[in-house]
Amino acid sequence: MAAFGPARATFDIRYVIAAIRTNQWLIGAIIAGALAIALVATLLQAPRYTAKATIPHLIQGGRGGSIVITSSDAGLRAYQNTGHYVSAKHGLVGLMRNLALELAPNMIRVNSLHPTSVNTPMIQNDPTYKLFRPDLEHPTVDDAAEALISLNALPIKWVEPIDISNALLFLASDEARYITGVALPVDAGQMIK
Repeated sequence: MAAFGPARATFDIRYVIAAIRTNQWLIGAIIAGALAIALVATLLQAPRYTAKATIPHLIQGGRGGSIVITSSDAGLRAYQNTGHYVSAKHGLVGLMRNLALELAPNMIRVNSLHPTSVNTPMIQNDPTYKLFRPDLEHPTVDDAAEALISLNALPIKWVEPIDISNALLFLASDEARYITGVALPVDAGQMIK
């Protein structure tokens, strides 16, 4: 995996960040070359590096702990035209399960969250509206609403950031002290459709 290291990077990280922010990574069927590698590396490796930096402190503390990795509903199912994103998000489930198994003897729990569409700039932007309503030249959020609602079993367009925060707080709390290795959808029932 040395190719993912910064010493061998052949891409401009500013472009990667811009691509993520504008959802360019959702629009193409297959993103080729260095950009695809950079996107997968960013989406998969950042949580891995964060865990790697955190784990020694949790072990040294001797009191156990909790790591919660935020993935996506795309970490539990496939979506057309987003192979790089789906691959990275599925990879986070593997990372979570592996860490849960390795860290269990230290009473460190590891779980992942898998939100549906969340009311954030990742959804609230013109390229996403266009993704859901390609038949319109300049779709708005209202134009995309029906398509967004159709994703979920519950009749809502999206969940709110507080819904994800509350799930994370639960998984990190003592109330979830024996929950580890779980991929928790916060998805308004999307996974059952």
